[in-house]
Amino acid sequence: MVNMYMIDTNSMGIPMIYNIQKARCFPLPSYDLDVVNRVSVTVFGKVLDKNYTRLLHSNGNLDLKTVFLLDQVQKRKTISKDDYKALRKSGLVEGRYPALYVSYKIAEAVGDKAGYVRNKGLDEKILKELIISALKNGSLKKADIYEAVQHAFPDVLTEEKQYKKLSNLLQKMKKEGIVDVRGSAVHAEWFLIQ
Repeated sequence: MVNMYMIDTNSMGIPMIYNIQKARCFPLPSYDLDVVNRVSVTVFGKVLDKNYTRLLHSNGNLDLKTVFLLDQVQKRKTISKDDYKALRKSGLVEGRYPALYVSYKIAEAVGDKAGYVRNKGLDEKILKELIISALKNGSLKKADIYEAVQHAFPDVLTEEKQYKKLSNLLQKMKKEGIVDVRGSAVHAEWFLIQ
């Protein structure tokens, strides 16, 4: 980071830099105010999320506030629930708050359906089929099932949340009579009900 000793005397610098970055379809600058009497600015000169960049290319009439919120989403920062609702209502984001990503409508418009699937994950029916396929060769521990189906979970979920989603799905499949478990805790093994 370079210290430029800049002073914004007319209160025009921040909006001006935001507009320049918006016009270039680059991420907006990030401001760090953690140190008293000092502001650190990070200006990005590269693409962080190609969906964000393509969205700005294809939709030049977005207002600066919306661009700022989308920039926060691409940087995986949490936005307010009200802002989330506004972006979702406009069809710009999807996901379960606070794990947001560019919506399918936008991804389709910019041609990144694969990125959408990585963010959203495969639907529950396909996940169940993957689990059944993994269990066809015999019983498995949950960690082994996770290894087999991990690629199908949304990229925006942490490993912990993916594991929790797998646990919930296994319990659901157990209630539906598709799988069962023998043993407990780390020794538990899941198997198909014939």
